[in-house]
Amino acid sequence: MKRYKSDFLLLLLVCIMFSGCQPDSPFSRIVCAEQDNAPVSYACTDLQRYIGQITGKIPASESLSKWERSHKPAIVIMDKKTFSQYLSPEEPVGELGEEGFAIKKIVKNGKESILLYAETPLGKVNAIYGLLKELGCEFRLGSEYVPSSLSVGLPDSLIIKKPAFSTRGVLPWYNFFNSPTSWDPVDHRAFIDQLIRSGANTLTFHTYDTEPFGGYEEEGVMKQSEPLKNSKEGTWGTNPMSTGEFLYGTDGLYDTEYFGAASTNAGLSRDEQIKREKEILRDAFYYAKSRGLRTAFGFSATGDPTIREDRNRFIKQLKNVVEFYDCLDYVVLWQEETKGAQGHPLQYDTHILAQTRDPQSKIVQYGKYRRDVFKRIVDEANGVNPFFKRDEEGKLSRATEGARLEMYGKLGHRILSRYEQAPKLVISGWGGETYLVSAEYYDGLDKLLPKDVVFSSLDHIAPQPKVDEAYAILSPDRQRWPVPWLENDGDQWHPQPYVHLYEKTAENLLQSGGQGFLAIHWRTREVEMNYGYLVDFAWDTTLTAQKYFRKFAKKYEDAGLSGEVERIMTELDQMGYRWVGGRGQNECARFTWGPGNEDKRIKLQEIKQRLDDLLPKAKEGKEYLEWTSDRIQWVLDYQMAETRGARAKELFNEAKLITGERRLDLAAQAVELLFGDELAKAMQSYSKRITTRGEYGVLATINTKAAIDWAGMLDKARKITGIRDNDQPTDTGFADKIIVPRFYGSVSEGKDFRIDAIVLGGGEAILHYRIPGKKKWESQIMDTGNGWCRSATIPVEKMKTPALEYRIVVEKEDSINIIYGPKMVSVFSDTPLKGKIVPKETISTGIPNQIRISSEKGMDVLKWTDMIQADFYEVLINGQHLIETPVNFFPVTEKLRKGQKITVKAVDGMEVVSEFSTFIE
Repeated sequence: MKRYKSDFLLLLLVCIMFSGCQPDSPFSRIVCAEQDNAPVSYACTDLQRYIGQITGKIPASESLSKWERSHKPAIVIMDKKTFSQYLSPEEPVGELGEEGFAIKKIVKNGKESILLYAETPLGKVNAIYGLLKELGCEFRLGSEYVPSSLSVGLPDSLIIKKPAFSTRGVLPWYNFFNSPTSWDPVDHRAFIDQLIRSGANTLTFHTYDTEPFGGYEEEGVMKQSEPLKNSKEGTWGTNPMSTGEFLYGTDGLYDTEYFGAASTNAGLSRDEQIKREKEILRDAFYYAKSRGLRTAFGFSATGDPTIREDRNRFIKQLKNVVEFYDCLDYVVLWQEETKGAQGHPLQYDTHILAQTRDPQSKIVQYGKYRRDVFKRIVDEANGVNPFFKRDEEGKLSRATEGARLEMYGKLGHRILSRYEQAPKLVISGWGGETYLVSAEYYDGLDKLLPKDVVFSSLDHIAPQPKVDEAYAILSPDRQRWPVPWLENDGDQWHPQPYVHLYEKTAENLLQSGGQGFLAIHWRTREVEMNYGYLVDFAWDTTLTAQKYFRKFAKKYEDAGLSGEVERIMTELDQMGYRWVGGRGQNECARFTWGPGNEDKRIKLQEIKQRLDDLLPKAKEGKEYLEWTSDRIQWVLDYQMAETRGARAKELFNEAKLITGERRLDLAAQAVELLFGDELAKAMQSYSKRITTRGEYGVLATINTKAAIDWAGMLDKARKITGIRDNDQPTDTGFADKIIVPRFYGSVSEGKDFRIDAIVLGGGEAILHYRIPGKKKWESQIMDTGNGWCRSATIPVEKMKTPALEYRIVVEKEDSINIIYGPKMVSVFSDTPLKGKIVPKETISTGIPNQIRISSEKGMDVLKWTDMIQADFYEVLINGQHLIETPVNFFPVTEKLRKGQKITVKAVDGMEVVSEFSTFIE
């Protein structure tokens, strides 16, 4: 009996030391005084979930008034007045701003509590996730790490955190199958969850007119938009394929006829699909706002704003964006790709855009008038060939483009001012000061556009150690958010590690006066280290790449592995593009084979061996190490396949040009190269590492590019040689494993929860789930779909805040069961959010207008007071139409004559809202 008692006491001691589950622990209850604020309420639920996941017991929720009477141990989120009572004179907090926070550990009546303080609701949200990070949690774009115990304690000293950048955001880009193009609502939700948890605060999306999101309905037809595509259609270099045609056994990993977002497989008409996909994005924006993120959406400002058709299209699109996505904080006007370098020319070079400059358009007069204002882009910039023309026509095209951007910027700003709680305006484009140079226009636009307009261009497509220098010379009160590339749109099947490079970029961004960044990307988990460094630097500007990887490796200390993990992660980041180098394939172009460097392959193989040696010893964070090992194996296996594919392509291309025995010999060599299982093995390796929707999309893309090219070359080479001995391998023996091809961030308490899984190798899968803290699991056999696909739906009545725990098991009679999990997902009582952007009921007509005439730069310039309600101004001389312009001035190149009558009509739609005239004296 004494032994049992001592065993119990030992168990209790372990529980107290490591689990935080004792009843007098601060982790046993949460006190949140602002549950009526949606972002704070969501974060408090997350806090309950993660503390419960670590300790095995969900903390109770308690009111602030009750806690102040008892001072029981708790995590307490409080305001400044309450918090200040617990500070000593030596602990001044100071101003925390909109997003800063403080954390303090106190002992009251012998009981320990953790106090979280911030001045705003968003600060409290950051405090909650800041505490979880202090306790060892890691939140990434496509994954997370939650420690198994509370062995990481808080320091006794006061913790104060304030972000150096007020804008910390991302620009996930639609178009490829690895991107939001294939996301469903659950993926948007998970992405948003991880943004707010990780310390970001801004989410923005861009749309092309070939995508659905900027479309508007006119005469029953959706304009300026097309539905999202799936693998049924060729897009960005892919070949049309059904998933049933996917090769080497990977067809069994897909459960829909074509790979893509669910909306693309729903059998909707063109217009129905566009509308549904717009609704999905709007719901994502609503959810982002309810979680505390700022939201932005952008489309291309195309054409000539002095031409009625182009201007009307812009106005319709802008109004629809604002009124449909009625919760936006920002609307982004995009300059089209290469237009920064090409300007607004009479003819485009190589990259052909839709609207050239009409030789009859008077917009060129604005270009000549503004040429000196845009001197930086006209005369001093140095863009990339062949787009950037250095002759006089090129300079005039760029000056005119500057004037065009001014016009759309002023028109857009005027239209937005007609709305209550209107979003602010952002000007964006494709930049890089030696590339597509859109930011080089900002020096001029800074002098012309209102100060609340933000400038935010993509930086150089190849990540640089600095942002464009143009940002540093802007007015101090101008918001500027450079857009670094977390990855470029080259090879997105492989790693693109840039943490060490971004150490310099982030420091330069800070020195340039920038208020933050928006980082472009397509994939999520594959770029989360790059993303994580930039966001973490925003909260700690002393962070270096070395500190970043050391912090990541800290969880491996107990197993004595932290030093080696840090070295491995550092070396992988320093391996550079694709880890093995080489050209690879471009995601935005026709497929190519571009194998890497053999020396790098050998080095990567050595790193993998060191990593694999750690796996049996790892206690914490093992999943990430396993995933990294699988990533490396894919790169190694594909390097072998790519080397063969590239050589076979060379042989086949040579064989096409000749006849006779040499042609047969070359084709036979190609058959020998392609007949093996190298590509099949690589695709099997990739399948093992799938944990997100983006990775799932990469495998689909590999099928529609590399696999179909490999099989096509082999088939053609066989026809030349007549060799038909055997077929290629279709299934290379996938390892037994359960993969879940998306990351689940949270689910709604008011909805069913569907879980999709893939059982590599097949087998009956059983889903187990329970409320955290319960001993008993509820179970159901997962439905069997195509091939190895499995799915199950947990009914709504089982979804209870704050969390749900689940696992998937495949029972094996002759071997160890295969288990995925256990995993946990937050369950939120969703707060419905409706937009608040509505047209103003009345708009002031302003003061009576008059035309002023001045001589400037060899021109007579007509000017008048701008009117908010005007879409454009029609200028007439002696009753003859001269121009329709969206700005309140017009430079006249012909000399005005005495006695001429100048008339300006301010027009809203087709209605003249004001008309005023003057005579030339």
